[in-house]
Amino acid sequence: MQRIQTEAEIKAREEQQRLEQAKLKARQEQWRLEQAERERAQAEAMQSPAAIVTSTQPSPTAKAESKDMSQTLEQLRTLGELKDDGYITEEEFQKIKQRILDSQL
Repeated sequence: MQRIQTEAEIKAREEQQRLEQAKLKARQEQWRLEQAERERAQAEAMQSPAAIVTSTQPSPTAKAESKDMSQTLEQLRTLGELKDDGYITEEEFQKIKQRILDSQL
């Protein structure tokens, strides 16, 4: 009886080892696939470095628009604070907000 139990324990350990080896192989394969994808993406990026440089530099127009948008957002924030603090009514808030947004277009 003890011999059968020992054999069962040995088989269970062997099965556990096979399972661990299969998991390890799966992780290695996953890493290999991820590495291949990283290398592919890097090679693709290296083919056209000028396109990357030009696309990452904002145009002067975009910089100006960004500055204008920042000012507009700041005005809207301030306007919202004035309304929240009770200095202007909801109606006044809506009218001024619309003027700010219209001036942006």
